[in-house]
Amino acid sequence: ASMRKKIEVVLLALVLAISCAVPAFAATTYKDLTGHWAKTYLEDLAGRGLMTGYSDGTMRPDSNMTTCQLLVLLSRMYSLTDAQKAVIEDDYGTAVQAAVDSSSSWAYENLDICLAAGIVTADELKTLNLSGSVNKEEFALFLTRAMQLSDEAASLPASSLTYQDAASITEVCRGSVAELATLGIVKGNTKNQFLPASSVTRAVAATMISRALDYLEAQKVTLTLAAYAGYTQTEGILTAVSDDT
Repeated sequence: ASMRKKIEVVLLALVLAISCAVPAFAATTYKDLTGHWAKTYLEDLAGRGLMTGYSDGTMRPDSNMTTCQLLVLLSRMYSLTDAQKAVIEDDYGTAVQAAVDSSSSWAYENLDICLAAGIVTADELKTLNLSGSVNKEEFALFLTRAMQLSDEAASLPASSLTYQDAASITEVCRGSVAELATLGIVKGNTKNQFLPASSVTRAVAATMISRALDYLEAQKVTLTLAAYAGYTQTEGILTAVSDDT
């Protein structure tokens, strides 16, 4: 009887441990997403760890995103090890810190990745208003670069844009918008308008990035940086040092 009681106690402890662990993996429910058109996309990015909600339990889907926030979000699409991130910081950290005010220092590591991936250029980083907003056509350009589809976008003819307001899309962004439209990542509104000058809200950003990730996964593409693929991280205790080792 004593042995049986011990077994029961052990089993009860295991059940309690498992039941206590479950909430940590449960999906977060954001109270302001009920009935929202982008609910699925926002929850998808939250589940992937790319986008987080606020401490009050909201996602604020209709809030505009700043340029800096959007670039950080795009950098998170890349699968990189800590060792690779460290080398990228060595290569681009100085340029980022020279171009970006310290008020945005929280994003330095992500902006390093954006430069390394070609999502933005060094010259663009110097002129971008990181605390300001990005319009939809600019975000389409950055997203296409993040997906490593710039060459495909450049090869598309202007005639592939069928939006009613296609003529109002800035020339440098037209190929990117056309590429994303071809892949179903961006769609027009009920009037078949792209609205290139409209602000990018959290809902719009989540929708475009979620669809982009779905496309990449369907193509079995993992976004990484080939130039840093050989870097690995080793942990241990340093026991000896010589001139060449």
